[in-house]
Amino acid sequence: MPRIMELQVGDEVVYVEIEQYGAIQTGAVDMIRQRSQDAFERAMVIIKAISKAMLESLRSMGEEIMPDEFRVELAIKFEEEKGVVLAKVGSEAQMKVVLIYRDQ
Repeated sequence: MPRIMELQVGDEVVYVEIEQYGAIQTGAVDMIRQRSQDAFERAMVIIKAISKAMLESLRSMGEEIMPDEFRVELAIKFEEEKGVVLAKVGSEAQMKVVLIYRDQ
């Protein structure tokens, strides 16, 4: 049965649904919260790195072939063993991120 946990992200609270199998011991809740927070922060680092690489790639094209708009969709899932994983778009991802660059 799913359980909702609060994560602090900067000044905001994000509610995260986690799967719960049986009873969770008191100390385990803090551990799960910390691991979830770490995974979320890692996802933000990955998204920023991909955004930066995408923008650098677009800028290297030169103005004559640079598109007016460029869009990248990322599907992110969180796994116990591997942490943050880029997944197939439309898959069982827990987070979908759309990065859009518009030439101005």
